Amino acid sequence: MSRLGTDVLIVGGGPAGLYAGRLLAAAGHCVDLVEEHCEIGTPVHCTGVLARDGSPRFDLGASSLLNDRKAVRFVGPSCTSAEISTAPT
Repeated sequence: MSRLGTDVLIVGGGPAGLYAGRLLAAAGHCVDLVEEHCEIGTPVHCTGVLARDGSPRFDLGASSLLNDRKAVRFVGPSCTSAEISTAPT
């Protein structure tokens, strides 16, 4: 434990940060989370990509999915990119 009483500092209250914080706290770690907005969960979106199959894992309702994407492209600092597509249904 650090001198400040925090084991882990998470920056960003989006889906990944909140879920990581939840797991770490459940494992007994002292977790602090900081978010740029005044209230965590507002606005009701994040800049990340969360697949539809993540909804049950994170215990999210259908109303939390704003857009249904078929593909996403990640571009790194060196301008290389990787695309991930969903399987056709």
